[in-house]
Amino acid sequence: MLKIAVDATPIREKPSGIGLYVFNLINSLSELELQEEFQLTVAYQPSLKKWLRGDLSVPNIFNREIKIKQLPLPVTISNLLAKFPNPILPYLEPCFGFPDIIHGADSFVYPCQKSLRVMTIPDLTFIKYPAYVSSIVRTYSSRVKQCLKWTDLVITISQSSKRDIVEYLGFPPEKIQVTYLASRYSPGDLDKQGEQGDNSLRSKANPPFIPPRGELGKRHLRQQRRSLKAKGTIQNPAAIAGTQSKSKIQNPMDKGEQGGRGRENRANPSSIDQLPASIDYDFSKPYLLFVSTLEPRKNIITLIEAFNFLKQKYKIEHQLVLIGQKGWAYKPILAAIETSPWKHHIHQLDYLPDQLLAWFYSKADVFVYPSYYEGFGLPVLEAMTWGTPVVTSNTASLPEVAGDAALMIDPYDPTQVVDAILKVIGDSQLRQELIQKGKERAKLFSWKKTAEETLKAYKSLLR
Repeated sequence: MLKIAVDATPIREKPSGIGLYVFNLINSLSELELQEEFQLTVAYQPSLKKWLRGDLSVPNIFNREIKIKQLPLPVTISNLLAKFPNPILPYLEPCFGFPDIIHGADSFVYPCQKSLRVMTIPDLTFIKYPAYVSSIVRTYSSRVKQCLKWTDLVITISQSSKRDIVEYLGFPPEKIQVTYLASRYSPGDLDKQGEQGDNSLRSKANPPFIPPRGELGKRHLRQQRRSLKAKGTIQNPAAIAGTQSKSKIQNPMDKGEQGGRGRENRANPSSIDQLPASIDYDFSKPYLLFVSTLEPRKNIITLIEAFNFLKQKYKIEHQLVLIGQKGWAYKPILAAIETSPWKHHIHQLDYLPDQLLAWFYSKADVFVYPSYYEGFGLPVLEAMTWGTPVVTSNTASLPEVAGDAALMIDPYDPTQVVDAILKVIGDSQLRQELIQKGKERAKLFSWKKTAEETLKAYKSLLR
């Protein structure tokens, strides 16, 4: 039986980006394990901080029982060692259990001598656009080049990234396989009806109640927790506080409910009673949405400037909602918000639970993603899944992902961002076309397909 080990080290309790990829790949591979007759093992390394504390525990984040092998070396040290030939890394090979294939899923793979080595390289931001990444990420170049010396197959997530790997790293194209990613949400959720009764039928015109701030707000939140727990609506009070539970991350979406302002068929996440009542946003106000890590590469300052112009010249009624964790060099983004004449119309929210994030996607008038460079662009697919019109960049992988289901703009030209947003919010026919095209586009991608293509890539090494 084929034995496969996947390095799950990039996964965190609040997965995003590469963590979402690895998390969904492992869970989808595990679903194929019996029918495809292979054995899946997951390897995991602790962070340096956890290792120094003597904490070698593995996050409890998988949907089902998966065999996990703990590596005793912290990921920071292994990354440093991977930059040059050394005798230490090969000594860790027994920790993996000598699989037939070992897959390093984040631009690194161990030099196991008795295994075929597969490495995922999502993108080459650290080589093509070093100004957009931190000093630590810039060092990935030497690590990746060293790993390529012992890599048998590279997996990447778009044809755009494949071209970059061939051009900048000189790796043979015949040894590179593309496996597309998918939304964390299922397109099937769009057309299913919720099972929460009248409470799940809220729309933009009837949004979740926003409690007062301060002590009154805290008191209201405590009352809601007690009420929902008594009804059996939630098992974990943290769910109502908007924090990610430290238990398993399950499939976040149950069944959806059709809703919106009546202008088009839009989907609402179910279990609305569980939405955090403390989110400081009035959903009766229309908004433009951005979702991703706050960092320079995402071109958020241009989006803020475009929003300022739209408010000043065209007097649009919309708010701007930015959702994502603070990444590298995020302070200029916060400064741009603070200095905006419309700063009270700009809402910056941190990492949100999947179901609440889906609510924001489904209620947005436009999803705007003007990123300079992406290896794939998962938020574009997520917005399309929830029936939100998309405006995104015409660079790197984004045209490949969006197809004809989005308005494409030059991220270096703010006027194109402004014009595209105006078109979407001002043309109901165009909105409806983008919504329908987006839903159909999202259906072309699934994590099952990702796992199947990845497994096919593994087996190609055995021929």
